[in-house]
Amino acid sequence: ADYRALLRQRGEEKLAEHNGTQSVNCEIDTGANLVYLRDFDLGDLCTYVDHEHGVLAEARITEITETYEQGVVTISAVIGEGKMTVKKYIDRGMRKA
Repeated sequence: ADYRALLRQRGEEKLAEHNGTQSVNCEIDTGANLVYLRDFDLGDLCTYVDHEHGVLAEARITEITETYEQGVVTISAVIGEGKMTVKKYIDRGMRKA
């Protein structure tokens, strides 16, 4: 039990080091010139532009949600790493090794 508590504490300390990671949730315009699954997909590097807040950033598409309701397709995406979880931290470390 003590060992698990120490592991948990160490994990939380490491996550705190990466507190600055950010992500953006957005809805994809399905009527635009870029077509989902042909021009872009999960894992692709993209440029995100938010004119309202003056943000221009390059990040990966890390999540995609497809919603089908009454014949209407809505595609939402998460761009960036999002909230760092223990699993994401371990996965990232394994990829670097």
